[in-house]
Amino acid sequence: MSSPKILPSQIFLHQALLALLLKKPLGKITVRELCEKAGINRTTFYHHYERPIDILYEIIQQFADSAFPEDITPDSFQLYIVSLLSKMETHLALSRTLLQTLPSAYLSEYILHLPQVDCYLSKSLSAFSTSILKESIQSFLIAGSVQLISDWLLQDTRCSPQEEADLILHLCKKFLAA
Repeated sequence: MSSPKILPSQIFLHQALLALLLKKPLGKITVRELCEKAGINRTTFYHHYERPIDILYEIIQQFADSAFPEDITPDSFQLYIVSLLSKMETHLALSRTLLQTLPSAYLSEYILHLPQVDCYLSKSLSAFSTSILKESIQSFLIAGSVQLISDWLLQDTRCSPQEEADLILHLCKKFLAA
């Protein structure tokens, strides 16, 4: 996955948005104050984005693109989860800010619904008879994993990324074996 080059003005906007998110919710951040904080004019903002949330989506996409391998196999899926958790722990302040700004969307849509994860889970669910049942089980497993990761991120004292990945995968395998 390659992402387009990020210009300095976009980096300033990323930093400004993250700083403002520590003080107020995304819906209360105006383009004017974002541009003032970033030290750029509104024309530059509108050259790259339509709304402040577009910056947030770009930050999340960059995070996801930098963290994960292209192909996930049953043998590498645990490494994928450990990589995800390690990256989140390394960037704990960013992860917590994103989690509080876009609680389930951040993890579910942008991290756990990557094509590689969907493909892996689809293969793991091949024993189930209908596509509706497969989609329901996949949604359930992702929602449960999102909750476990959210709780883990918000704890001041947490287990290692490896231990948390082991727990998530153990519970998923138990559910699929039942």
